[in-house]
Amino acid sequence: PVAPPPPPGSQLVFVTSPSPVVAGQAITPAVVVTARDPTGAPVAGFSDSVTIATAPGLGGTLSGTTTVSAVQGVARFSDLHLSRAGTGYTLTATSPRVGSATSSSFTVMPGPASHIAPNAGNNQAAAIGTTVPIPPAVIVTDQYGNQVSGASVTFAVASGGGTVTPTTPVLTNANGIAAVTSWTLGTAGPNTLTATAGALTGSPVTFTATGTAVPSASQSLVAAAPSSIIVSSGASASTITVTVKDGSGNPVNGATVTLAASGAGNAVTQPAGPTNASGQITGTVSSTKAETKTITATVNGTVTVTQTASVVVTPAPASQIAISVGNNQTAPVNTPVPIPPAVLVTDPYGNPVSGASVTFAVGLGGGTVNPTTPVLTNAGGIAAVTSWTQGTAAGSNTLTATSGTLTGSPVTFAATAAAGAPSASLSLVAAAPSSITASSGASASTITVTVKDAYANPVSGATVTLAASGAGNAVTQPAGMTNASGQITGTLSSMKAETKTITATVNGTVTVTQTASVTVTSAAAASLTLNAGSGQTATVGTGVATAPSVLVTDQFANPVAGVGVTFTAVSGGGTVSPTTPVTTNASGIAAVTSWTLGTTAGTNTLTASAPGLTGSPVTFTATGKAAAAAKIAIKDGNNQTAVMGTAVAIPPSVSVTDQYGNPVMGVSVTFVPSSGSSVSPSTVSTDASGVAAVTSWTLGLLPGSYTLVATAPGTGSGVTFTATAL
Repeated sequence: PVAPPPPPGSQLVFVTSPSPVVAGQAITPAVVVTARDPTGAPVAGFSDSVTIATAPGLGGTLSGTTTVSAVQGVARFSDLHLSRAGTGYTLTATSPRVGSATSSSFTVMPGPASHIAPNAGNNQAAAIGTTVPIPPAVIVTDQYGNQVSGASVTFAVASGGGTVTPTTPVLTNANGIAAVTSWTLGTAGPNTLTATAGALTGSPVTFTATGTAVPSASQSLVAAAPSSIIVSSGASASTITVTVKDGSGNPVNGATVTLAASGAGNAVTQPAGPTNASGQITGTVSSTKAETKTITATVNGTVTVTQTASVVVTPAPASQIAISVGNNQTAPVNTPVPIPPAVLVTDPYGNPVSGASVTFAVGLGGGTVNPTTPVLTNAGGIAAVTSWTQGTAAGSNTLTATSGTLTGSPVTFAATAAAGAPSASLSLVAAAPSSITASSGASASTITVTVKDAYANPVSGATVTLAASGAGNAVTQPAGMTNASGQITGTLSSMKAETKTITATVNGTVTVTQTASVTVTSAAAASLTLNAGSGQTATVGTGVATAPSVLVTDQFANPVAGVGVTFTAVSGGGTVSPTTPVTTNASGIAAVTSWTLGTTAGTNTLTASAPGLTGSPVTFTATGKAAAAAKIAIKDGNNQTAVMGTAVAIPPSVSVTDQYGNPVMGVSVTFVPSSGSSVSPSTVSTDASGVAAVTSWTLGLLPGSYTLVATAPGTGSGVTFTATAL
């Protein structure tokens, strides 16, 4: 009978999914797939055909029975296996009527190690005693080519006498690779290394390398014959022989050699082919440059031979003459040019020739040359004069240099005689106008500087810097350089009233001695300020020690003379002299003759006025202090009554004043009691109010009248207190 169709919405389900499996081995437990209805219950009578496959992308091949029919609702796959190791494998089961399902992912691990093969480092070459560039390595795989980690591989030197590191077994890494740390070659020629891994197919693996002889830089050498040649383009050459040896001094056969020569103009014929059995090979060197050449050789492109050879290249006969230095110069008249003229004598290749005779002679301009006898060229082919002095007239000068029939002879030098250096004594400074008013630029004097040389010739092209003595100056420096007449101008203004000395410096070094003077006068009076004499103290009725004075200045703080200032005593009752206006002196100062303070102690004030000036009026203050003590009077405590042997109720006190009635402080007052009575203290100094008081006056033990006399220096006979004892 035909099985009924599965209910709508039924789907395939993996009852078992693969766990990690080994490549080439059957997947266990067997993969089981069934069908379930929408409620999750098994589909009764499910007997459909089910096909299973792997998801694409990992490259493994799924082998075994991949299509089965469900029996009793279950499709069982019992002989499936995969050949490629990897992670993330899944299986897909498909049934025509129930659709498809995908298993959970699983891993396929490599099978047992089966093969060993070279991976890197075979067929290399290296110098004997050195390591090969690439450490030899093998790869271990299973029968399907999957890389196997953890396999043990032993490396050993088979021939050549070299060494390998390590000598203990090396385990393959996660990529199935085992490599040595280094393989050092032994003898020249073939060297072999084996890699053994039990009974694996391909074991042992053999690596080969070739050891090469190593040229020694210090043992190899370069020789030249002949060691001296004449400059040429190849007609005169030195044969260069290079002998290549190893570190033991043995000839090295088959080495390549490259020659090099120091200097310029060289033609080097490189050695052809490798060194022979004697380690030798030759080339040639010629040159158009006369100098000593150092010949070096490089072996195999890396080893530079330290034992070099020298070849001296000498010049050919003199052929031509030309200017070396000193042409087209300019110098002041009657002075040497900065660079003594010199010529260069060379052979046909431009090499300097020594010992050639050259005669120098003056042409136009009338100057002089030293020496006038022939000059021989030096080792550099140069012949130079000691000096060439220009004539006294400005203009062109010429000098010739002659040497036989050499090409270019005679050589002509040209020079220009210019005006000489600026003269400090002949140059001069002029100012117009010579008197200006103090200002911030409104009033200025034009400064003209004329620069001349020692022969009174105008010097053009000179720079000039102006300077002015004093303070408050504004100097406009000359712009550019002196003209054809040697002149240039600048300006001077100043806020400081005084006489300025104008100086000029030419070219930063020459100070002109013929200077100019500019007188700067004060501007109009602008300010009135206190100068001296305020805040003094003097005895009442006397003059202060310092006569009060004021300072009158213009807007730039310059003192202004001839300004009338009126001084007035304002408070304190003092007097000032004179009361008429006082005229400021050349320093801008106006001062009173005297200021006498009033007779009352305290503050006195004096004003100084100049109408229209800022700061007017100026106020002076002074303090009048009391004069010497002149009067003493009873203040309190007279005519009292007290019990015998007791003190009066009010301690007696006196006041001490000067002749104007001002209290005097600090006067010593002496109190003298009559017989039988006592006073304390007997001496008292007056306080700020001019008062002196005893602490107590105790009467005698007998009834009757008692007296107390108070005296002070300068006050006469004193005053007498009376009291009655009861």
